[in-house]
Amino acid sequence: MLRQLTQDRSRLVPVLAVIAIIVVAVPVLLLTSGGGAGSTAAPASGDAVTIANFDYMPPEITVKAGTEVTWANEDSAPHTASADDGSFDTGTIEEGGSTASVTLDTPGAFSYFCSFHAFMKGSVTVEG
Repeated sequence: MLRQLTQDRSRLVPVLAVIAIIVVAVPVLLLTSGGGAGSTAAPASGDAVTIANFDYMPPEITVKAGTEVTWANEDSAPHTASADDGSFDTGTIEEGGSTASVTLDTPGAFSYFCSFHAFMKGSVTVEG
């Protein structure tokens, strides 16, 4: 009987190890790949700006007239993207992955800032 228990245990250990790896690895993979529920990743095109570490990234972009530009706030505080000349304003973009978009129709160079943190600056060049 003791021999039977030892053989059963030796078969069970590898199975339990695989189960433990799956239980730990799957949630980690989902969280790091952005595939979890509620994912709020910004669009991966040239018309997106990420806000992180109290900075716009990239700080300067160029888009064609009529493009919708999206700002994604990955920071720990609310921000805005407010044009110096008043031509656009995203309003408050809440922290933690919230986004806001504006469509830019008029060609030109537009500097913008965060109305909460005036040291944050960026620019959008709109080509006709």
